[in-house]
Amino acid sequence: MAVSFRNLSNLPTETDYFDLVTSRNTPGIQERLKQATVGIAGLGGLGSNVAVQLARCGVGHMILADFDVVDPSNLNRQNYYTRHIGMKKSEAIKDVLRQINPYIELISHDTYLDRRNIIDIFQGVDVLVEAFDKAENKSLILDEWLSQVKNNPLVCASGMGGIGPSNAIRTKKLGHNIYLVGDLQSEATPENGVMAPRVAMTAAHQSNAVLRLLLNQQEV
Repeated sequence: MAVSFRNLSNLPTETDYFDLVTSRNTPGIQERLKQATVGIAGLGGLGSNVAVQLARCGVGHMILADFDVVDPSNLNRQNYYTRHIGMKKSEAIKDVLRQINPYIELISHDTYLDRRNIIDIFQGVDVLVEAFDKAENKSLILDEWLSQVKNNPLVCASGMGGIGPSNAIRTKKLGHNIYLVGDLQSEATPENGVMAPRVAMTAAHQSNAVLRLLLNQQEV
């Protein structure tokens, strides 16, 4: 029987926490999500939003990586707060996620991801989320994943700039383990900035794709 939060004077136990938080989730999926490990490469607009959404869904383990710090200009779209300004994103995201789920297992890396480390850092994840800003970094992770990882899925994103139509954001399958989210054309430029709604929509598509992959749904 679910425990009422009104009866709890302190932080719920782990069992009570999951009973309460997942009482609104789709029945029968919680244990599978709790055992899953998701990697997130980049903790900016996409990565921070994906991490928060997956934590709220009950994903139990995350491996997170970014070398950057939280800047005031990030706050128009990234899931951080003024108290995080100047903090490493790899640390700030842990603070955010543990405010949502104190029992989540987090491994964070304050490092620049490149060909030398990206596979080692994310080795063994059930699904990897690409959440980079720059096209060259997106291309790098795609090349490395395609060449070295044969089965575990990679969920990428491209095309979320500006205030274009919401319904232009799509999820497409590219090959047997690569998925691409976005409108594939709205590049972020000084004239076409990155705004919270479309960034969050793209992140939500990525998060939903991750959930469906973890739960072995055929159509992502």
